[in-house]
Amino acid sequence: MIKPYKIIVLFAIIGLCACKTTKTEEPVFEIVEVMPEYPGGDEARQKFIAQNIVYPPLAIENNKQGTVIIQFVVEKDGNVSNVTAYKSFDEDCSKEAIRVVKLMKWKPGEQRGKKVRVKMLLPIKFKLK
Repeated sequence: MIKPYKIIVLFAIIGLCACKTTKTEEPVFEIVEVMPEYPGGDEARQKFIAQNIVYPPLAIENNKQGTVIIQFVVEKDGNVSNVTAYKSFDEDCSKEAIRVVKLMKWKPGEQRGKKVRVKMLLPIKFKLK
């Protein structure tokens, strides 16, 4: 027969094994004192997108035009994460816009003098010439 103290020890060990440490994520802000900025400003950002975007062939073939709105987080180091299509008119164009946004490096946002994570929305226009 198992002695009562052994049962208690057994449950304590099982309880410790079941405990999982979770990494607490830092908050993501939507509005901060200093919003993230693409180095060189809006003009440089537009130039970067224009130089890197590849209009999907199927979208060209089907004469698809419109705006994809990409949502992402600018991290404290300026890299982007959690890149998704917030609003889209075409799946292939969304995938391409996501690909290009993932290439971007930003100046991070600041709140009370500290770099913070900030959620952003970026419209990317697909227009045939």
